[in-house]
Amino acid sequence: MSDETSTPPAPFPTSLCHQCVHRRDVRTARSWFLRCVKLETKYAPQPVRACPMFEPVPPVSP
Repeated sequence: MSDETSTPPAPFPTSLCHQCVHRRDVRTARSWFLRCVKLETKYAPQPVRACPMFEPVPPVSP
C-alpha cells in the first residue's frame, strides 16, 4: 500500500538542474517536471549533465 501524501523522489536526481538557481518545479497530480527559466527549451531533456546557463544554488548559511 502506498502513501498518497508522501513526497515522491525528485525526478532525475543526478541532473545538474537540481543544483541550479534557474530551476522551477512543475508538479501535477501525476507528474513532476523540471523547468528552466533561462533556456529557450523550457523543459530540457533529462538528465542534464552540462548547461551554459547553469548557476549553482548558493550554500545555506547556518
